[in-house]
Order: sequence, then structure tokens, then C-alpha cells
Amino acid sequence: MARIIVPKHLVKSNLEVISLLRNHFPDLSYEKSCSFSHNFCGTYKEDNQTLTPVFRRVGGTLSIKGFACY
Repeated sequence: MARIIVPKHLVKSNLEVISLLRNHFPDLSYEKSCSFSHNFCGTYKEDNQTLTPVFRRVGGTLSIKGFACY
């Protein structure tokens, strides 16, 4: 399982973020909430990675461009 960290202000201002994450991680599950971020878990090609999604907005449509790995 990979840990996906999303800044809290992105989820709060745009609920579309969670549905975008579900497209990449069908087994996405909510792990916990910190003071600055929401943490999720999901299956990724390599286990035990920490990922942060890189979002891109084109013409009003939000998409995930890729993931930054830590």
C-alpha cells in the first residue's frame, strides 16, 4: 500500500479531488487527517511509497498530472 498525502485546503475547497484519486486507486481508503493534510492509502506499483498528487487545471477541468514520490 502507498500513502497518498493531499493538502487539506485542496480537499476542502474541491471535493472533485477524492473522485480523481479513486480513478487512480480503486481501493482508496481514508487513513487519517492531520492539521495540514488528509492521508489516504491505495495500491500502487511499488509498496510503501509516500505520494503527493500533482494537479493540473485545463479549461476548468481538474486532472492529476502525476505523483511526486517521497
